[in-house]
Amino acid sequence: MLFFIIIIVFIFFLNSKHLLNKTKMAFLNHHKKRKYLKIPQLSLKQYIKTVGVDCFKSNSIDCSGFNSLVISHKSPSISTIKIYKGNKEYQTFDNGASDNFSTEYELYRELVIQNNENYNKIISINSKFIILRLDYSGSIGEYVDMDVGLSNDFQPLSVRDGLIEFKDNVNLSRNTTNFDVDVADENIQGMETFQLDLKGNLTASNTLLWGSGLNTSPYLNPTNSTFTIHIASSSTLDKDGSMGASQLKIKGLSQYGGLLNETINLNGNTNVVSSGYKAINHAEIVNVGQTTGLHINVGDITIKPVIGGIEQDPISLVVAEDGISHNPLYDVPYNKILYITKISINSFCEDEGELTLNKYKYNDNKWVKHKLKRFHLHSQQQMTFECMYIFHGNTSSTSENGSERLTIERKSTATPIGFNEVNVSLFGFLKDKSF
Repeated sequence: MLFFIIIIVFIFFLNSKHLLNKTKMAFLNHHKKRKYLKIPQLSLKQYIKTVGVDCFKSNSIDCSGFNSLVISHKSPSISTIKIYKGNKEYQTFDNGASDNFSTEYELYRELVIQNNENYNKIISINSKFIILRLDYSGSIGEYVDMDVGLSNDFQPLSVRDGLIEFKDNVNLSRNTTNFDVDVADENIQGMETFQLDLKGNLTASNTLLWGSGLNTSPYLNPTNSTFTIHIASSSTLDKDGSMGASQLKIKGLSQYGGLLNETINLNGNTNVVSSGYKAINHAEIVNVGQTTGLHINVGDITIKPVIGGIEQDPISLVVAEDGISHNPLYDVPYNKILYITKISINSFCEDEGELTLNKYKYNDNKWVKHKLKRFHLHSQQQMTFECMYIFHGNTSSTSENGSERLTIERKSTATPIGFNEVNVSLFGFLKDKSF
């Protein structure tokens, strides 16, 4: 009797397991069918009729069964897409009572999209409902092209922001080589490769690792405001129609950390003026004055903040004949996280010195400095090591609090005699905070 009972239980177990697998496969197949769903209620393809704050408002959209939002957008003026999340459907009331937007929904992402930018992103979502609202800075009658859909394309990373420690020689949770290639090939949404190349000489004073003898401390904007910049070369030949560089592309940050890029027409050693920046991260020559010219910038090109009508120390430098900046400072953009995973240093000096990696954190209208790592240099030396240092961009659209900047400082026991140059490369990743 016991034998027959065991046989019956075993057959029941096999049938139950088969039924479970069948149910699981049916769910997965259903899930695959819902890989992408366009949402007309969240899309906007029209000549816009109103502008300003919340000129477009959607109703709530049920995201059940999906893990990401797919957004493509292009418009002739700056747009801000605000994504709100909640776990209850958005409701309005006929009796005049307030709707439940303020009580049930919170701001999840704020996407600042520059004019004429071809914006395409997959953004993870983790709530049952979402609402989209649009701020538009342009004029009535401009054509806004925005497509929004729901998807299951998002695949989370194994690296979690809060679990990474500020230590050297951290073992990454995934093979770094494969991870590098995945990010570089844009196979991982919300991630992009990062490389910052610096060069300069050692000095007896503790200053930033600038090139061309520039000897300054980091400029730290003390308020939430932006500043005007002056761009000029040390040579009159860096302008259109002449032998040197004619155009400089600047990559910086606007107020509260939004990306701000523009191309400047150089005018030799005469200042060219621009405005709206809170930081400059990179600059490079994109055009020269003549087809038969030198194909390089003849002079040192500096970018200087102007505060209260007074020029400050440079915050960006393109050394003569380099064509590209090697700034020893980097400000993390809005809603981004910067991971530094490897540092490489080549020292070609005849004296000992040291480099220092610093973090500046903005809080309560003040900058706070942390020294993260010192590198002692013994004359001519090469070193490369893996590490994990994390720098955050701010997450507020109304305050700089939380903004972080990295800098590299240099120092020697005395001003070195003879050949004197240090090259530093920082490698890592920039990650959207929502991923």
